[in-house]
Amino acid sequence: MKLRNSLTSAVCAIFLASSHVSAALVDAVSVVVDNEPVTIYEIYALSKQFNMQTREALDILIREKLELSQIKAMNIQVSDYDINQQMNEIAAKNNLSVQAFYKALSNEGITSDTYKAELKRKMQQEKLYQYVLSSKFQAANEDEFLLYYNKNKKEFTRFESFDVVRFESQNAQDLEDISVKSKNSEESTQADIKQIQDNAMQIDESASIDINEQDNVYDANTHDGNIVVKLSNDSLHENIMSDKSLSKKDSFTISSENVMVFSENISSLDSDPKIINMLSQTNIDAITPIIQTRDGFVRFFMEAKNNESILPYEQVKNFIMTKISSKQENDILKEYFDTLKSRATITIIRLP
Repeated sequence: MKLRNSLTSAVCAIFLASSHVSAALVDAVSVVVDNEPVTIYEIYALSKQFNMQTREALDILIREKLELSQIKAMNIQVSDYDINQQMNEIAAKNNLSVQAFYKALSNEGITSDTYKAELKRKMQQEKLYQYVLSSKFQAANEDEFLLYYNKNKKEFTRFESFDVVRFESQNAQDLEDISVKSKNSEESTQADIKQIQDNAMQIDESASIDINEQDNVYDANTHDGNIVVKLSNDSLHENIMSDKSLSKKDSFTISSENVMVFSENISSLDSDPKIINMLSQTNIDAITPIIQTRDGFVRFFMEAKNNESILPYEQVKNFIMTKISSKQENDILKEYFDTLKSRATITIIRLP
């Protein structure tokens, strides 16, 4: 049975990735951060699970060790009662009894004691973040929300329909190799893709954002109009060039009422209103970021966007408030841990 809670998934992912690493690497220390070791094993497991470079994984683990050092220095405690209460809540969110939840963990190769230890660390981390933010966080006001809205109208622009070419492949690299020759330079196209990714993904879970609240805003964005995604079955746009053999589907349209991008019989993507947001922010003659689906990978080339409208301020106010607050929280935490890192004793023993 797949566990759906985000904290559960994150914890399980780390343990499952670790199970594929050679036992010989377990005791191989790579870096020591204020007497807290980072092993080759940890770096390899994290980079493998989340498909990132080992240097990026190492940076994340150094941050975790700095957090652990601070938790110890500040004597941040979490009681067994609080841990058990959190376990009960996670089990309930997954529609499981506590006993069934433990069994599901066991089926994924995770003991309850191991899971509780990781859960305790996460709860201590949250307490540390709350302490750091309590002294520096300042709530934004209405003027800041309006200023953001007026300066970022493109972010709140929606269209009734899109004319796009869809490219599919089992290999993400095939889609990476598509080049776009349009009025936009390659540099600006890449900048557009990064901006779209940033807006679609938002800030990560560590800043305590209510993702569901953000999703509700996206839902509201699509319910007012009959937003349709129309996939072109004409010949490939002359501005798209690729040496790879990619699949291109016939055109079809669906309503946004179900916040779907593909019909049920194709079901290449999960229902996700963020796809509409991504398409809205993609320029004409530009290509979207690569999207992973149940069946492989997909990418869109934007030919036309039809019937433009801008969402009213009141409809997106909560979204703006969440985004501004999230950015401020992340900036405060980054500054705090950058300062800790600059003062920490970091000894490099071996790099992966």
